Amino acid sequence: MAAYLYRCPERHETTAEAPMGEAPESVHCACGARAARTFTAPMVRSGPRAAHRMRDVAAESAENPRIAHRA
Repeated sequence: MAAYLYRCPERHETTAEAPMGEAPESVHCACGARAARTFTAPMVRSGPRAAHRMRDVAAESAENPRIAHRA
């Protein structure tokens, strides 16, 4: 199941789960309006943002270590 994002004319966002390729064009929003499907970039990472940041910093440090200088 994939999560799909929908947005109504009032700019409220709603998510709905459906099998890949079978997402409806629109769904009912909590405000009662029809929410159209919004296309966004796919989420290619999962997990806590802080963990990804630590991993990215460690990888960058391995390639370009920061050197501390005495003041």
